[in-house]
Amino acid sequence: RSFWPEVEERLSTNVTSIYAAGDPDVFYEKYSETLEFLEELCKICNSCTLIQQLYSHPNFISFMERWNLPVYFQIRFQEIVRNIEMAYVDENWNAIKPDWKLVASETTWNSLNRCWEPGIYLIPIAHKFWKLSLQIISRYTIWCKEIIVMKSPPFKIDVTFLVFLYTDIERFLRKITSLSNTIN
Repeated sequence: RSFWPEVEERLSTNVTSIYAAGDPDVFYEKYSETLEFLEELCKICNSCTLIQQLYSHPNFISFMERWNLPVYFQIRFQEIVRNIEMAYVDENWNAIKPDWKLVASETTWNSLNRCWEPGIYLIPIAHKFWKLSLQIISRYTIWCKEIIVMKSPPFKIDVTFLVFLYTDIERFLRKITSLSNTIN
């Protein structure tokens, strides 16, 4: 007889908001702690058969499916993309930190790295964060191309801006190769 229905019942009764993805930071914490608990449980079991029985138990499967990872990702997606889009129309185009020249480049790079930060990234939805990373790179590429040919840009474009854009694109291309170290 499995003990899991008992555990699931206690969690559902005493920690009613455990699956709520509305606050992504809290959701991440609860999800991570749950996985740590399960990992410790598996260490205690010390039996492959018992672990397989646990993972294949209908109540356990139901429990894991209640974690609304798509909603969590959608909230994170909106946070990240909103910052990028705001930076692309910001009239004050100077970057905040000295690593970058343009706030759009800086925000794009920070957002790209944010996808893979502890506290954001979850392994079961790695494919979604990978896709978002590719979309961020694509969006930055499109923005760079559009800003050069735009007839009425949202801010004044002069030689300084174009030099800064060129500098940032070069930096971005160099740094993108180091992103794989972050992801691994």
